[in-house]
Amino acid sequence: MALHWHGYAWTGNGGIPDSQRRPDPDIGFRGNDYPPLVTGHWLLKPQRLIRGTWDEPDAAISWLREQYEASPEPGGPAFETRMWHAADGLPRGNDVTWAYWLGGGRFAHFSVVSCPRRLEPGINCPTGEG
Repeated sequence: MALHWHGYAWTGNGGIPDSQRRPDPDIGFRGNDYPPLVTGHWLLKPQRLIRGTWDEPDAAISWLREQYEASPEPGGPAFETRMWHAADGLPRGNDVTWAYWLGGGRFAHFSVVSCPRRLEPGINCPTGEG
């Protein structure tokens, strides 16, 4: 199974109840587009929420850069630090999530999720790859 990455993006009102972000079928987890509490649980969401799929980590990192530039963080860790962590972690099968407040109660959440899951082998690839 070849390692690849899926990208997810969400921007909206940051006041989402945690119960809506857990994979409980009774609350419609799979039907909403809210970011899950556990990054790997993005893969349990509908395939329509995937914003990109990449076979190379550099392509996924470029996508993260584009998302950040379109919705920059007002303060927080230096962008170069975020980029370094993405470049270090993605090739090793780690996930990357950049989540931050934009102001006015709005929240930005961008994730690149490694697939297949090393630590969660029961989560299948949503696109059937690997």
